[in-house]
Amino acid sequence: MALNTSDQPIHSIVQGNGPPVILLHGIGASSLGWSALIPDLVAAGYRAYAPDLPGHGESFKPQRPESYHVQNIYQALVDWIQSLALPDLPVLIGHSLGGYLSLQYSLDYPERLRALVLVNPFYTPGQLFPIVRWLRGRADAGSRALERISAPLLERASEWNPTVSKQLSREFRRQMAADLFRASPLILNILPSISDLTPRLAEVATQAGVIWGSRDLTLSPASFPALIERLPNSVGYHIPGGRHQPHMSRPEMVNAYILTFLGSLGKP
Repeated sequence: MALNTSDQPIHSIVQGNGPPVILLHGIGASSLGWSALIPDLVAAGYRAYAPDLPGHGESFKPQRPESYHVQNIYQALVDWIQSLALPDLPVLIGHSLGGYLSLQYSLDYPERLRALVLVNPFYTPGQLFPIVRWLRGRADAGSRALERISAPLLERASEWNPTVSKQLSREFRRQMAADLFRASPLILNILPSISDLTPRLAEVATQAGVIWGSRDLTLSPASFPALIERLPNSVGYHIPGGRHQPHMSRPEMVNAYILTFLGSLGKP
């Protein structure tokens, strides 16, 4: 079921002036996950656009599971980008699912894109750790479980997990819990619909920077150097000890890498 963004517009944060940079979050997150990066982009002279993908944040939340097929989410994003009528080609910065959508956009519309920045990107189901792979095959059960979990419980769970609490500030842990709580439980239906982009990676002509944490517990860290090898025009930035959200846990390092990469592109 296609998603009509003209009737139900995508919510977004827009700040700054200059060349456009579009920030795409992952499953269960929101535009607020980029709160550490947006001020640095604005200070560096860029205009940041951070949407809440359908089913997330303050954007519309379809009630049918089939609406959450990744191709519907992707088409809604394409329509939204088109509606911006940007004067210059944008850079797409995507984390996890946002990386998948960015790669797909680069394959379909290379002429509409200046560059890619991929942060712990999801590009093949083969990256998933066993527990996430198990959840991918049980989206209905996972959705029902999400319906029963409160935001305070999600926040307490992140505090009980030392791998999360040590990496992320209390502010970001609270934000992650709030984002997951306000997302539609049906977002888990995105996972089973994601296909393997590996066979097409050699077709990605767009210049790309890949930032990755070496201790990601959601996506296999070994998959990121493999991605860099397959992309024809890419450079890698390693975050030692970084988990799945290095833009939240190591924002100073990630922001510096992103600004260095953007600076290497020259003027639009």
